[in-house]
Amino acid sequence: DPNLKQRARIDLITGELLKESTPGNWRVHGTIKVDPGIVLHLPPTVSNHYFFSPDSQKLIFTLAGTGQVFELNFLSKTLKRIDQTFYSGYNFGADVFERNAQIYSVGGVGFWTYSRAITYFDKNTAEWQAIRPKNFGPESIFDGYQGYSKLTDKFYTGGSEEGKYLENNPLSIDVNCYVYDFKTNEWTLLGEINAELLEQQNSEIIWNGNYFVQFSREKVYLIDPVKNAVFVYKSNKEQFQGGEYRYALGDEIYCYWNRDNGPIVKLSIREIESKAIYLGPFYSPPSKWLYYAGIGFGFLAILGLFYFLKRSKEAKMLTFDLQEKLLLKSLMDLTADSFLSTVEVNEI
Repeated sequence: DPNLKQRARIDLITGELLKESTPGNWRVHGTIKVDPGIVLHLPPTVSNHYFFSPDSQKLIFTLAGTGQVFELNFLSKTLKRIDQTFYSGYNFGADVFERNAQIYSVGGVGFWTYSRAITYFDKNTAEWQAIRPKNFGPESIFDGYQGYSKLTDKFYTGGSEEGKYLENNPLSIDVNCYVYDFKTNEWTLLGEINAELLEQQNSEIIWNGNYFVQFSREKVYLIDPVKNAVFVYKSNKEQFQGGEYRYALGDEIYCYWNRDNGPIVKLSIREIESKAIYLGPFYSPPSKWLYYAGIGFGFLAILGLFYFLKRSKEAKMLTFDLQEKLLLKSLMDLTADSFLSTVEVNEI
């Protein structure tokens, strides 16, 4: 309280407004009508910022980490939430899966940025906990190819959307494929994704646990990230795109429209696989020639730096000819109070 120079607090259960008269001694200064729904949305410990209105009749609170804004009105003696921020998460569009009876969430977008966080829901603490990998992986994990393989206990990601949220800065696509190993807690760059897959317009991708199934009008791609193989089935008679919602259940994929009487399309992966032909690898590992070229350029750069430093050192060394040496010797031979006249210098 800037007027009384005292701390104040509100008991959200009883509604009591308390002020600290002396250190540790709190006295009741009336009651506040508290919206009962407020308590349901508060974390166990509250860290807030607060701002008084110019007339000191209202106090605005913001709750750290939640985006929630509350108003305390001293005239009506009420405390209520005034924001309508419901979508305050950072992980919209995250890939969510179950591993060893725990729910994991990887990546996503929100709070005006892209995420690459790996989190899981801890049933003991009833909180989301973060995993800290040993090394950096992709800058963004959102959209594109995202899937957890139970067979290998690894998470595969690639072709993610990236954006810096800067003016006139268009979105970009990460053309690389990465894998995170839960056993080693490490990311590995697998290589660059097959260009044909990224070139497909309006692609729809779904993961069934073994394959990324990519629909692109008259084509269906079956992508096996474990075996690094892509198979394609082309058909001019069938349109594979469509459906607002897609669900994978084992061998089958269901496509639904968000209408009461909309059609339901069911596709068999095994049937598509029997008609598909091998296209090529899903990703191409980084070229060893590029690796060796990088080493070569690094070696040349070190040599160039060494040469530059050597020449710089030589440039700083003073060199004198015979006449200059004679002059310097004559100057050094002088006593503290003596000097050379102009005539003597000219003679030297």
